[in-house]
Amino acid sequence: MRVTLLAATQVNPDLLTQDLAASDVRYLVAQGTQAFGLALIEYAGRVCYRSTDKMGTAPGFISARVREGHEDIIEHLQMVFEAWEVPDAEILRAYQVAHGLRFTRRPQSVILSMNARTLRDIIKHSDSELARQLLILAAQTWPMLYADLAGEKA
Repeated sequence: MRVTLLAATQVNPDLLTQDLAASDVRYLVAQGTQAFGLALIEYAGRVCYRSTDKMGTAPGFISARVREGHEDIIEHLQMVFEAWEVPDAEILRAYQVAHGLRFTRRPQSVILSMNARTLRDIIKHSDSELARQLLILAAQTWPMLYADLAGEKA
């Protein structure tokens, strides 16, 4: 089985042309396109905790919220994967444990679309090769969201 990341949440290029001096969004945009998704997650958490003034000051903020079970903040990161040689039973199992999963069967592969929380649910509740392959890729790409699960599944 092979899994690749096709896309993930990115900054809207139009934001880069805006005057954001008086906006909370200015911090998110300043993080650049690679870190935008994680900055968006931190922003969502900071809004909940009324601490947007502390954006970027605590590198462990997101992973701490996830460990505490406040996984709803990571729903702001969307991702699309393509996987090859995935049995239908594994796709069905992933869908059964995570209804936020959307998939499209192609002749040689399957396209899987979800948010970061849905992916955590698939990894935690679906003992399958698909879940293991998604975890490997996710832990490499977003360690602060999936390193805890990678350690548990090792």
